[in-house]
Amino acid sequence: MSRLAEDIKDNVDLREAMEYYGIQFNRVGKAKCPFHNEKTASLSIKNGRYMCFGCGASGDVIEFVKVYFNLDFGQALVRLNSDFRLGLTSEKPTAKSQAIAKEEAQIRKQWNEHCQFKRILYLMISDAYAELMRLGAGAEVLDPIEDWLDNNLGRWANG
Repeated sequence: MSRLAEDIKDNVDLREAMEYYGIQFNRVGKAKCPFHNEKTASLSIKNGRYMCFGCGASGDVIEFVKVYFNLDFGQALVRLNSDFRLGLTSEKPTAKSQAIAKEEAQIRKQWNEHCQFKRILYLMISDAYAELMRLGAGAEVLDPIEDWLDNNLGRWANG
């Protein structure tokens, strides 16, 4: 495997790439496979590889992009390098470019974790609000929560 491919696999998290390209994961980390029609999620990620238990599709981040966009290996490398702004070349990377790419990957990972935390917080507060409504809480309890949800968390729901 080429040095460029190894660098891409080191710097692009598979789940992050799948989410970037529109694949949505549920709370237990499974997604509906984009390679066949299904009603329930059967695709999961483990050790940097995806596996669909419905159709058998599997691979790493490069294989995913190849199949998802119907590209050859080289085109998939170019797409990932461009989409994730890695700035990698097929030449031997310098220590500085490797350090920058690693730092950018870490920032993307932290941002993804931050967005996931916001989504979880939004869902928890929304669930609590729904339970208060079900229990018949009055406007004096619900209105401040609703205002807070609208003003603070509504924009967080999707990251």
